[in-house]
Amino acid sequence: MWQPELEAPHAGYARAEEIRGRCRVRKTDTFKAVKEQLASIAEDEPDESTEFDGMVDFHWRFDSYAKAERLANSLQKLSHKPEIVVLRLSCYDDVTASVTLKDERQRH
Repeated sequence: MWQPELEAPHAGYARAEEIRGRCRVRKTDTFKAVKEQLASIAEDEPDESTEFDGMVDFHWRFDSYAKAERLANSLQKLSHKPEIVVLRLSCYDDVTASVTLKDERQRH
């Protein structure tokens, strides 16, 4: 399985809103099971979620890059599922430290 190598963040990565994990899931008949798997892997419920166009975005906030990296690597276990549309770790202070594990959104 591919393991992304994430660059070490700058010393300024301390505020939780700067580092986020995101997972977009299609609402299918297996949605509840996939959501439970996400929560189990993340070891916590998402900080927020948004539903739109038959999909749900789950967001987690982190107070350290190491915690965010652990979640990103753990969520890879679900990346093969067709219900998972986007798996992404976003670092808003340094976009080069962000990583996309899966992105199957259709581009127009």
